Amino acid sequence: MIAVKQILAEQGRTQKWLARRAEYTEEYVSRVLNGHVPLTHELMLRFSEILELPVSVLFPRALDVPTGTINNPNGSADQERVA
Repeated sequence: MIAVKQILAEQGRTQKWLARRAEYTEEYVSRVLNGHVPLTHELMLRFSEILELPVSVLFPRALDVPTGTINNPNGSADQERVA
């Protein structure tokens, strides 16, 4: 997730800003970007839309992964969703 962190820094934005825009907790976004919880396709697409960059730029290895949750087919990203 280094690309996302670099892009945020280049844009002068923070993980907190990204979390608010994506409607997830700041803690959850941090855990995703640091590889502690699985990244879902939904979240990849949300980050791509928010940062206005293609998924292939933000997550270059994502194109090599089958559909579903990356790193964990039973991932539960929606548990951290902000209501």
